Amino acid sequence: GSTEVIRCVGGDGGGSGGGGGGGVGGSNSNSLSSRRRRQTPSPESSILRDRDDEFQMLRHIVLLLFLCGSMIVGFCLCVWTLVSEEVSGVYVEMVFLDAVLNYGQGVFTAVIFGLDTKLILLPLLRWYGRVVHGVSTLQLPSLSSVSSDDMNTCEQFRRYHLDKCYKDIVRDRRCRLKRFNGVFAGQELVDWLLLVGLANDRTHAVRYGRSLLTGRVIHHVDDLYHFHDQSLFYAFCIQQPQ
Repeated sequence: GSTEVIRCVGGDGGGSGGGGGGGVGGSNSNSLSSRRRRQTPSPESSILRDRDDEFQMLRHIVLLLFLCGSMIVGFCLCVWTLVSEEVSGVYVEMVFLDAVLNYGQGVFTAVIFGLDTKLILLPLLRWYGRVVHGVSTLQLPSLSSVSSDDMNTCEQFRRYHLDKCYKDIVRDRRCRLKRFNGVFAGQELVDWLLLVGLANDRTHAVRYGRSLLTGRVIHHVDDLYHFHDQSLFYAFCIQQPQ
């Protein structure tokens, strides 16, 4: 009889232990699933792409096509020289084209990569602004002089869209050996505004972004530029949403 009692107690203890283990396992699985949901990017963030990489790839593809064309012209000219000794007008034109392609590679490369907005044009515009206007930072109107429409836009964005926008587009990025924490590109905000339906086209999205910058919701990382549909980096002026 005592043996049976002990067995029953042991069985109950095992059952309670199994129940406790099931409870712990359930809590662990819930925490893992919630963690996975937090780590899984939203569809909006997966659609937003960094177009700087695409532009750089396009530049390199154009340069490779130019070099391949130069190589083909040079190869055809060499074959023509070996096969035929006759000098015709087409041969002279190919010699001229080969010389242009060979000696003009530096100029062509400068045209492809020298017109980079972030590395070349924007620093020149910044220098021109310093020389002409004598200022190096963006001058914004005071909040008291901001229009009521812009302030309403900023308030609605803070209340209804800020958390989602922050999670979708804000990242830590690196540019020219400099690291920027918690920033986003202007063109990414434009894409996001179009995606969620806050803007009808890119022009409208730029106006929306300028309203946010004027209302001190966002700012340029160096406080040099207004909002543009470009790869300039911006950050939110308020604390990170929880």
